[in-house]
Amino acid sequence: NDSTSLIQYTSGSTAMPKGVRISHANLRAHFKSLSCFQNLKIASALSWLPPYHDMGLVLKILYAIEACIPLTLFSPDHFIQRPIRWLQAISKYRAELSGAPNFAFEACVRAVSDQELQSLDLSCWKAAPCGAERIRPDTLRRFAKRFASCGFREEAFLPGYGLAETTLIVTAGKPGKPPRVTRHPTAGTVVSCGSPLDGNQIRITDPETGE
Repeated sequence: NDSTSLIQYTSGSTAMPKGVRISHANLRAHFKSLSCFQNLKIASALSWLPPYHDMGLVLKILYAIEACIPLTLFSPDHFIQRPIRWLQAISKYRAELSGAPNFAFEACVRAVSDQELQSLDLSCWKAAPCGAERIRPDTLRRFAKRFASCGFREEAFLPGYGLAETTLIVTAGKPGKPPRVTRHPTAGTVVSCGSPLDGNQIRITDPETGE
């Protein structure tokens, strides 16, 4: 079905935000390509991300509907006020899928006390997608170390890259493997955003020459 499902606005990080027409067929194709989650047999999800952001809308709300899995939602304000609420909710509702931008993982590392750690059980957390901004290797490393005693596994991280023009995700890390960190000669230490999703092709092109 090529009819319009929604208009998703671009982030505006490189130019004025533009409305992108997402069809029902686009959504179907995108969900079909998410084998990274299908292989994990995700049975529950949780999100505080706003539904007007494509990571919150497509990856959480619409994916949960498509996959027929329970989804727990709460306000972004509740997370910002006390970041531990995110981890407490994962622990309480046994969420297996819950992701966020890099800053959210950083906020948890800084804000959660040693005493609060003792109340968390994150062993249920199978998939922790991270994207929507630069992914910092130090943040992932410190988060994994900080919450290892709560059952969090570094292999749950799924660094990825996406944009509204492709419905959401373009590339994603491999489930069951720690994020791959490499040293770039000019960019410094970087986190790999994984490989293209099934059915996706990537071409990096010079806009001036087309090369």
